[in-house]
Amino acid sequence: MAADQLLREGRYSEARGAFRQVAAMADNPEARAAALVGLATAAGHLNHRDAVLAALEEAVASAPAGSPVGIRASYLLVKSLGEVGRYGDAVAVYLAGAEKSRVSPLGLYLGSEGAVVLAMAGRVVEADTLWALLVRDTRASSAFRASVYRDQARVARERRDLSRERSALEKLVLETRDPEARWQLAQVRDEFGDATGMVAELLGIVEGSPTSSYAGSALGKLVGLGVSVDPGQAGVVYYRRGAYSQAKAVLLPSIGGPGLSAGELAFRAYFLAASFEDSGDPASAVRYYDVAAESGANSVYVHRARYWAARVVEAGANAAEASRRYVQLVQGGPSGEFTEEAAFRAGYVLLRAGDTSSALTVWGTMQSGVSARLEYWRGRGHAQGGDVSLATAAYRRAMTLGPYEFHGLEAARELGLVGRFDAGYRERDLSQPVDWVVVEAWLRARVGGAPVVRERTAACELMSVGLREAAALELWGAARDVGAWVMFSVLREAKECGVTDVAAQLAVSLRIGAGVGSGEPPPDLLRVSYPVDFAESVRAEAKKAGIDPLFFAALIRQESLWDPVAGSTAGALGLTQVIPPTGFAIAAELGIVEFEAEDLFRPAVSLEFGAYYIGNQVKRYGDPFLALAAYNAGPANGARWGAAGATRVADLVEVIDFVETRTYVMYIYEAYAHYQLAWGD
Repeated sequence: MAADQLLREGRYSEARGAFRQVAAMADNPEARAAALVGLATAAGHLNHRDAVLAALEEAVASAPAGSPVGIRASYLLVKSLGEVGRYGDAVAVYLAGAEKSRVSPLGLYLGSEGAVVLAMAGRVVEADTLWALLVRDTRASSAFRASVYRDQARVARERRDLSRERSALEKLVLETRDPEARWQLAQVRDEFGDATGMVAELLGIVEGSPTSSYAGSALGKLVGLGVSVDPGQAGVVYYRRGAYSQAKAVLLPSIGGPGLSAGELAFRAYFLAASFEDSGDPASAVRYYDVAAESGANSVYVHRARYWAARVVEAGANAAEASRRYVQLVQGGPSGEFTEEAAFRAGYVLLRAGDTSSALTVWGTMQSGVSARLEYWRGRGHAQGGDVSLATAAYRRAMTLGPYEFHGLEAARELGLVGRFDAGYRERDLSQPVDWVVVEAWLRARVGGAPVVRERTAACELMSVGLREAAALELWGAARDVGAWVMFSVLREAKECGVTDVAAQLAVSLRIGAGVGSGEPPPDLLRVSYPVDFAESVRAEAKKAGIDPLFFAALIRQESLWDPVAGSTAGALGLTQVIPPTGFAIAAELGIVEFEAEDLFRPAVSLEFGAYYIGNQVKRYGDPFLALAAYNAGPANGARWGAAGATRVADLVEVIDFVETRTYVMYIYEAYAHYQLAWGD
């Protein structure tokens, strides 16, 4: 395996040896410098700091002046020297290469690192002058400016310069409205004795970012100071944090006061009802959902309240009343995000209660809310009633409405148009490239126009020095509010730079913008939307686990969208989102002695552990869908759902009582179908 691929997969010891060999055999300075940069990167992941500095110093000396590899080496050396406190040496390296790096896509980022070490070396005025020039540069993106302000704030904090820290944070907040930056700015204002400014920032977090992790702390600080906070905003923050008693205590007295607008009433009553629901008081939940629904407001919370009131009634096993409420929402409105779901549930609750005839009658009134899911279950209802002709017609409508949606695919299976679902291992060609000419021709036919010429972002250069997040932000900035051809250009750049997750998301956006269904684009574009990265390792690990590489790819896409450093609020890490306790258990089973949680960010490890785990779940349950449910929610829940005895996957997903797990199983099912379409079955 090539040294670059070893490095990319996180096989750092092997990569270091491979790069050392390449450097020794290189027949030109540029190739030698590139190998030394790779060696230094691998050594850095192994925490061999002296080896990092030695390799980078040699790379800077070897590389032709102003060459791309020389600029990369200089950037990494300046950063590495700064990390060990050798600011004077770092400044010297920066100044030696600054002039020739200006035209490079990495030049701005090298300049920012140069400003950091200048400031830390005590040359603050020079640093401020350089930073000011950088943010005014016409190439500076919003993402880059934000990174500069973060650097300025961090350096000022380390130097205990509160004035400069405040100034940098003020600029960062204006640029991003980031709640973390606002929290930091609130603390700095407090240190200055600026109580008014501190309160303003805390209120900005509560009102502008109520779901952020900083909202609870901001609200707690405001309450402690005796500052009045809008009850609706406070209630949302408490609710989002699971503090239902506090949410109810704030919201309950606030919904009956004078001067309350209909919109405020709907908003507050909705979150009050949700707090009652989630704390186990369904009767009060329905009562206050109805208050929100009858507020007369022109608000999304009226629609949501009517839907969730019906869901609570359904959970209480009152099928007829739940159905009535769903019908009222569909036919009486207001329409919204749950209209289609309500149309389905209006009949499904009756079907599940054993009243097939009433279910079919209700669904007969739901033509305006028709969906693949509804039509699939209408077909099931007719089949239960013995009417094969009507069942077949419903299944075919489901296929038409959602040919690559979960229920459309299951309808095709009911009709015998596809065989038994089999996720077992088979050989796949995962090396198929993307023919961009084919994609261009398709896009031209769909939207007209022609490819555009645009200046590329710094994404590829940023990826080359390990700045993946910065690369992604540059790409997202270039794709914001643009036409189809610019988006095509950016997604192609993302794909070529190895920012697989961004490329996939932009490819989906391009398809949606072109107005076609998910299975209609050419396979070449689908292979960007449904990618296979680290192909050889994916194939090898899937084979060991006995699962189809494309099934495994569909799982990875759902778990991390192929972002190797993805992390979740539950602590899951890496491509396959294994949590550390499970990782340690897998390591023990595989006989891996030296394992640390951060190893899950190494693609080779994440792929091995994820494939091993899902493979074991498939063997345990004998059903790939129960295996997926167990992968997502744990083996105990998988066993609980398996005990329900569902014989079809459509029945299983209705049995699963965790919304996240239910959608997880359905999305991977759908993704697997798209992978087969894109990569060949």
